[in-house]
Amino acid sequence: MRTAGLGLLIELAPDDVRGLRDIRAGVRTELGPGWSVGYLFPPPRTADLGRFFLARGDVPASPVYPLPALAYDMSRGLADRLLAQVEPDLPSSSYRLDGAAPVQQQTVMTAAGLSSADKWWSVKNVRADEAWNVVPDPGGAARGVGILVGHIDTGYTQHPEIYQDALNLTIDRDILDGDDDALDPLIKRWWFPLDNPGHGTGTSCVIASRTAGEVVGTAPEASVVPIRSIVSVVQVLDGDVARAVDYARSVGCRVISMSLGGRGFNGLQAAIARAVDEGIIVMAAAGNYVGFVSAPASYPECLAVAASTIDDQPWSGSSRGSEVDISAPGQAVWTAATNKGPNGPVYSIEQGDGTSFAVAALAGIAALWLAHHDPAVIAAKAGRSGQPAQAEGQCDQVRRMAVFMLPEPVFVRSGPTDGRGTVDREGEHHASPHSSSHAPDGIDCSGHHDPASRRRRTTASSRQTGRRRLRRRILLRPVPRALSVVAAERVFVRLLSDR
Repeated sequence: MRTAGLGLLIELAPDDVRGLRDIRAGVRTELGPGWSVGYLFPPPRTADLGRFFLARGDVPASPVYPLPALAYDMSRGLADRLLAQVEPDLPSSSYRLDGAAPVQQQTVMTAAGLSSADKWWSVKNVRADEAWNVVPDPGGAARGVGILVGHIDTGYTQHPEIYQDALNLTIDRDILDGDDDALDPLIKRWWFPLDNPGHGTGTSCVIASRTAGEVVGTAPEASVVPIRSIVSVVQVLDGDVARAVDYARSVGCRVISMSLGGRGFNGLQAAIARAVDEGIIVMAAAGNYVGFVSAPASYPECLAVAASTIDDQPWSGSSRGSEVDISAPGQAVWTAATNKGPNGPVYSIEQGDGTSFAVAALAGIAALWLAHHDPAVIAAKAGRSGQPAQAEGQCDQVRRMAVFMLPEPVFVRSGPTDGRGTVDREGEHHASPHSSSHAPDGIDCSGHHDPASRRRRTTASSRQTGRRRLRRRILLRPVPRALSVVAAERVFVRLLSDR
């Protein structure tokens, strides 16, 4: 009989004190002695992350009883046995493929003089090239120097645009194969059209390609840490992505970028929350061609990045909605492409569309911002060492650091008649660690988050509570459902120059 491997994700309630031995016994009683059970996250793990387990085993593979149906039936039975939440770790998708821009695409010239034929246009659009020349704060650095960007994707290739200078290959990780080499095997199964070989290379290029190449990243001296956890951006195993987020946190990444989308899983949200609690910027692509914001971008702890065009209009394929925080170039973006040829990888430079490229651009911008101000200074002002922030007046200065360490997007207001979102240029508010104003409600100036303001995370059993949506407090004004087209340059460059 043919068999297939299956994973089941198990989540205990916050007040459940059972450990691995108890869960293993329950799984084997319900499913059989051949099933292995372990913690989803490696030690040291917080009490919150210690509630998640992964059970693995082999099940019959039969067209009469399709694997998804079998997996959900087994999950229901195990949930009743354990009195816990159980869900199958199956590939999920609420995200469609990024695409190559049409070969015959007409060259666009904007009023500002940007041409889509310019391979650096997306960097110039967000004015990252201007930010490179801004004199950093004492202890800071330009161009993203010293910042590790955890890049959760299909891995890396030896494309000359990124290999090796843009990559940190001493701490890269392959979550899928369980080893320390995140090299993309360029898997393209003939029977499965959704595989994305080389996707991680293309998005890495947008983050940190060096200026010596044909294209350039928004942070051309940051270091990308490849973490291979997917084969396809639209067929995501949420358990693998959750472990990838925790790994990026554990090796010192200051930014985590995810150009992917799936169904979502509480363990993934918990891993992101832990990273944010430690002062890491976490962001994900909002989604392509599905209309709504997919997970993990939909989580309040994670920045949701939509895509815009060369003239700062919404890209037609971008997800939109109240969960979108910011947008960046995502149509006809020049990037590194890798395809598997008969004699090995074939490297080229192509244009692509998708929110994958938008979030990668913002990841580089976050690296620029962190390097400019010196992450150690930001951490000290945010009270991450466990000590209170230096003064009450500094609480407002670091509120973005304490939550996302990012400048807030320009405020969005409702139009006078139709309620659609418009960019309120006069309502822009930018702050650097040197600015001051009143802190919003819910932020405790003693250096600790007010528990009442922390994110709220619910499950089907309604037994979990957490942080309130701090993002909504940071924005200070409601965000309408229409996509807020926010050019990242107005957020980042003014943040650095308003001093």
